[in-house]
Amino acid sequence: MEEMRRIKTPAMIGKLCRSLILFPLIIMPLLLLAACGKKSEPTLKEYEKPAPPSLLRAIHREERIILQWSYPAAKESLLADFVVLKSSGAEFKQLAHTEKNKRSYEDTDLEKDVNYRYKIIARNFKGVYSADSNIIDIRLLTPPPPPSDLSFAIKNGTLVLVWKPAAEGLLHNVYKSFERGQYGLSPVNSSPISGSSFNDAFN
Repeated sequence: MEEMRRIKTPAMIGKLCRSLILFPLIIMPLLLLAACGKKSEPTLKEYEKPAPPSLLRAIHREERIILQWSYPAAKESLLADFVVLKSSGAEFKQLAHTEKNKRSYEDTDLEKDVNYRYKIIARNFKGVYSADSNIIDIRLLTPPPPPSDLSFAIKNGTLVLVWKPAAEGLLHNVYKSFERGQYGLSPVNSSPISGSSFNDAFN
């Protein structure tokens, strides 16, 4: 019996060796497939042109121009930033980049009696630019003197503001704040006031 085992041992060893050689050859491709996994399908969405900014407008405050624009909040995640462009001649030049969650920019590099043009474009993470926003034209003029003799009265639960215009034909805006010296960009009146008084709800 022991002799028969000795005779079968080399064959068994050979078979075992062949099994050990084939085993890694079978397992290795399976391990590579498991390690690599299935990659996501390529998409062209990130190369699409972003939607353009809209409703570009400007406010002149003292020695600066404040630009404001609109952009859908739902499409903001696809953007890298906004690009502000300015022209005082034939060509637009890049003025600044703003964060994608901002909708305003202040320009202080201005000269009086010079015509300026502005527009805004959006840029995504792949460097694809949107179409232009609307273009606005601005000519910085010397602002009129402020009104004087501002006073108020309370009548029937209404706050009545009265002032003296600096000259005839001027229009006025009224700004409201709960902190001295800090005023927002939007006036409380819906349209410029041609008179010299304004009524506001008294709080």
